[in-house]
Parts: sequence; C-alpha cells; structure tokens
Amino acid sequence: MRAGIEAYLLHRQAVGRVLGAGLSEVELDCIAQSKWASLHGLVSLLIARPTFPWVDRETLIRTHIDSLLAGMT
Repeated sequence: MRAGIEAYLLHRQAVGRVLGAGLSEVELDCIAQSKWASLHGLVSLLIARPTFPWVDRETLIRTHIDSLLAGMT
C-alpha cells in the first residue's frame, strides 16, 4: 500500500508542476486522481483483455499518456 501512495504522490506532484500554481489542494487531488484512475483503467484492460485486438501496445500507452497530458494544458 505504501508504494502505491508514494507513486500517487509523485504523480500528484507532476500534475501540480504541469498545471502550475493557483489550484487548491482539493482541485489538484481531483485532477491527479482522475488521471491516475484513467491510467489504471488502461492497465487493467490490457491485463484483463489480452486477446482484444489492441493496436501496438507501446503506441497505445504513449497515445493515452499524451492525451492525458494534452488535457492538462
């Protein structure tokens, strides 16, 4: 559990750096948790549905991360 919290806190810190100052702690947590959940959703699907006809795995992951980052700017 501790490793997960530490990973989340690094993620939250990165989101805070990208979005800059001006967010309340609640807003920052809400955005960070939304992004965190989205990433976990993709990971869960890739694990749970290995026979789905996914596009190239690395391309899919990079596209997903890029779209999450684009949504923050």
